[in-house]
Amino acid sequence: MVNKRFINAEGETTVTRPDGTVIVSEKGPYPRFAMQAPFTKRITITTPNGLSGVITTEKTVELAEASDPLSLLILTTQITTNDRSSESVYDATKKTLTTKSAAGRKSVSILDDKGRVIQQQVPGLAELFYTYDSRGRLTQVIEGEGDQARTASINYDPDSGYVAELTDALQRTEEFTRDAVGRVLKQKLPDN
Repeated sequence: MVNKRFINAEGETTVTRPDGTVIVSEKGPYPRFAMQAPFTKRITITTPNGLSGVITTEKTVELAEASDPLSLLILTTQITTNDRSSESVYDATKKTLTTKSAAGRKSVSILDDKGRVIQQQVPGLAELFYTYDSRGRLTQVIEGEGDQARTASINYDPDSGYVAELTDALQRTEEFTRDAVGRVLKQKLPDN
């Protein structure tokens, strides 16, 4: 059993799965780079019993200079699944990514110069802070601030680079011994 795939002259792709599910996807021009970097702007999924769903993606940008696609100020992405929409807004100046789910839940992620999340804010929850080592690996997650802060940490084997220890917010440490390709050979739990 194989998928059947057809691409028409407009670039619309139709995939028919062995069970009869049909997936139609349509590409669109990315606002900054046009069709040099197309993205999937619409997907329609139809099941054999006639149920269907539509997912659409819209992207808009604000540039400092209209002729310079690298002068990004704001990138907004809106994804609509059937009639429920979620949105993410990246602000290049503030280095923030603000998301709003279809259910209305919001979060703000603050990024460093390398695009890594260093702080997350979700209304009603304690803030999260992330720390990375010189190789860009996550080493610490702190939830909350001051006396209420809870810290979890990750230590890596200096030779292989694989995770060697995980320490949770209650300071319980789990240790790992791995083979040359990173498979866990031995795992020492906090209570043994």
